[in-house]
Amino acid sequence: DNKRAYAAHHGYELIVHEPAATLPAPWSKVDALLLHLRRFDWLLYLDGDALVANPAICLESFLDDAYDVVMAEDWGGYNTGAFLVRNSTFSHELLRAMAAAATGKLDLARREPWYAKTLPFEFEQRALHYLTDTAAWRKWAARAPTKVPRVDPAEAARTRSHIKVVPQCALN
Repeated sequence: DNKRAYAAHHGYELIVHEPAATLPAPWSKVDALLLHLRRFDWLLYLDGDALVANPAICLESFLDDAYDVVMAEDWGGYNTGAFLVRNSTFSHELLRAMAAAATGKLDLARREPWYAKTLPFEFEQRALHYLTDTAAWRKWAARAPTKVPRVDPAEAARTRSHIKVVPQCALN
């Protein structure tokens, strides 16, 4: 398959992670990254439906040790379908915060229709947008200020400062 050929071509290890049965499959990427990140300096996550469009480009061309996460944005902002995570204290904290937001007090993994209509995005992208207080998240919060949770703006700015955004065509 496409990912296997790309990994073999560049000498990367390929890990296929099976989704957890307790949450929708997209949340499993957080579990997978927490499980495997300690073994690597950087780890690329690709959604199951993602393909490598240009196998000649190596991942090292995107790495930047001034950041802990490298990802692209699309029409909705941060896209977690393909992104790189550095093995750092910050990255582990971010991933744990995303997991906690899914099932903890915030329960951002909830899928009831009213909740889905009140909060933007789904799954782990919802948690990332919440933790970084993106413009899209703030827009939704302005519409429903009592229902859309907000993170401290200074903490959100600190989180955003660890994320490098690359052109959409690079990792999307």
